[in-house]
Amino acid sequence: MTQVRSARSCSGGRKSTVRSSVDRAPLDLPPSVAVLNADPLYGLPDTTRFREGPYRVSLHPDYIADPGIGYTPNYGTFSGGTAFVFSDLLGNHQLAVSGNVYGRLSDASVFVGYANLSRRLQYSTGVSQDPVYVPLSYSPQQISPQVIRYQSQYLRYVVRDLFLVGQYPFNRFTRIETGAQFNSISEGIISVFQDCAIGGYCTDVQFKTDTTLATINYVTPTAAFVSDNTLFGNTGPVMGRRMRFQVSKSLGRLNFADYLVDYRRYDPIIFNTLTFATRFLGSLAIGRDESFFPKYIGRPDYVRGYDRANFNYFDCTSVIGAQSTCNNQQLAGSRVAVFNEELRFPIIRRFDVGSSFGLPPVDGLIFYDAGLAWGAGMKPHLGNAPAGFDPNKDRWPLASWGGGLRVNLFNLAILRWDYARPLVGGRKPNWTFSLGASY
Repeated sequence: MTQVRSARSCSGGRKSTVRSSVDRAPLDLPPSVAVLNADPLYGLPDTTRFREGPYRVSLHPDYIADPGIGYTPNYGTFSGGTAFVFSDLLGNHQLAVSGNVYGRLSDASVFVGYANLSRRLQYSTGVSQDPVYVPLSYSPQQISPQVIRYQSQYLRYVVRDLFLVGQYPFNRFTRIETGAQFNSISEGIISVFQDCAIGGYCTDVQFKTDTTLATINYVTPTAAFVSDNTLFGNTGPVMGRRMRFQVSKSLGRLNFADYLVDYRRYDPIIFNTLTFATRFLGSLAIGRDESFFPKYIGRPDYVRGYDRANFNYFDCTSVIGAQSTCNNQQLAGSRVAVFNEELRFPIIRRFDVGSSFGLPPVDGLIFYDAGLAWGAGMKPHLGNAPAGFDPNKDRWPLASWGGGLRVNLFNLAILRWDYARPLVGGRKPNWTFSLGASY
């Protein structure tokens, strides 16, 4: 039995094999392709029907970080935080808000920033708060025959910043920046302790302020020249050059000048296949309080192989009075110079497993690092350090070489593994794991 489908028309149903009067109507087409090409307005909507009005800035969320929350049973503390980024339709106005809490509201990290990119002279402003803890001592005490108090003492900083930065681009590659930042650093010595019964229950962690020190307030005006014409590959730049020359001056309770020279270039031997990456970084703090913020070159993106676990000076030291017991003190100073050379090459560009899964891009590299850190009253040297020298008076360069891998994890993060062989001090080779793009 043959079935005939029907279609709906203005007068009711009709067979699908019968053309409607609309279907048979002549189409409103130009007589030829030449006529069509000669009419630039053909097929466009009638602009006389458009409504015009002023553009109004309205911020909407562009990005919301995955919120995190945690609880530490041993300490009885909560932690958590998230971040939001808002912008308007054109991307000319951007607002970023983030917050993290670590146990107490007084130890919260907060950031609020706003950027206006609607004109050639662009500016950004914001305010932030960050707590920093520096360990001083640890001492278990027997406070009763059945209770032991585990107490740690910290030097606690709370850093609050208010900044305003403007930038003026000469072209798409080069710009100048200028701005000022108001800094307020409150200091105090606090004790963190927990009482535990021998072989039994422990109380929640308690905080006690032992000493409140004077707040440090100072202002830092800054000016910089920046240029960047690099082309990026999967895990870092592969061609071009970048530079930043900056000078800043801190005035107030802290008084020192800071000079920065950061020059990087990327010379392709075979474009997007083999690249020599070179960087020279010099950062000099000069003045009365230059040692207040020590610089640390033991980070995995500066000089690899000498510190596999720490990213700044405070991570590797305990401060007792005015003395430092950091066993990596040659890596810290108020003045630093770093040289890096890398040969970068791809290992995996694209490798698909089936139709719905592929391995992420992987790059390899061979590197050489060298760095020197010193401060006021110290004499920097070049060459090999003599045996038994005093690092409080003289400083010599530290160098290393090795290889590494960079993995672009689905454009969410870049994983870095480096195997470094230190060339100074008889240290053993070691692996370093970190996050971030190559310099």
